Amino acid sequence: MDEKIELIHTMAYQQFIPLFVRAGLEIDENEECPEGLITCLELKDCRTEKTVGAAVLVYTENVYVMKAVAVEKEYRGNGLGVLLVREILNEAERRGVDKVFLNAKIPDFYQKLGFEILQREKAPAISDCSTCSRYLHGCEPEIMVKKLS
Repeated sequence: MDEKIELIHTMAYQQFIPLFVRAGLEIDENEECPEGLITCLELKDCRTEKTVGAAVLVYTENVYVMKAVAVEKEYRGNGLGVLLVREILNEAERRGVDKVFLNAKIPDFYQKLGFEILQREKAPAISDCSTCSRYLHGCEPEIMVKKLS
């Protein structure tokens, strides 16, 4: 990891909501801390003290879900998204979790990291995308799973 970027484990979910919204994630700006929150990861630029990325792991619907992953636009392309995903997966493994699910807006990114697409009818109810007016009209996320060792 770049020595100018610090990885922090926190429970301060609400402070990351503006970042998630800027990144185009469908998260309500007034959302409370999600039920089942396990951890949030923050990437902070040590030079500016600015939060440049964040990710969230929750336990919901009897499964572990990577709820959100986002990196500020000007910091993308430097491996920070991969770093966040890998650290979320490491945290899940430390807890003895065997699978992590997510609702992916960019499935190709997650497939490169070993996630597999699930058929929606076989997936846990971790997303309400199918009721959204944008679903299949410019927004086509996939429910994905990664099996851990």
